[in-house]
Amino acid sequence: MPGTRDVDLVVEGGPRTLPERVAAAYVDRMEHGFRDDPLVAVLRSAVLIGVRFCRYVVGVGPVAQMSPQQLQEHLTRLVRSALFD
Repeated sequence: MPGTRDVDLVVEGGPRTLPERVAAAYVDRMEHGFRDDPLVAVLRSAVLIGVRFCRYVVGVGPVAQMSPQQLQEHLTRLVRSALFD
């Protein structure tokens, strides 16, 4: 969810282009050093929630088929990327 300072700009427009507006707001904040920004935190959390959903709820696909060791290695890369890239 976008932060309150620019929520009107991000949600303005139709749902078809909402992903592009959210992505643009995210990149803008990352490029300008807002690493502790709520939007950045929400999107980073969404990655881990997505992994959990794919593996334990849906139960199909590459993430669901990984061994625990492979999943740990995969999550390590995701977390490293989310924290430092």
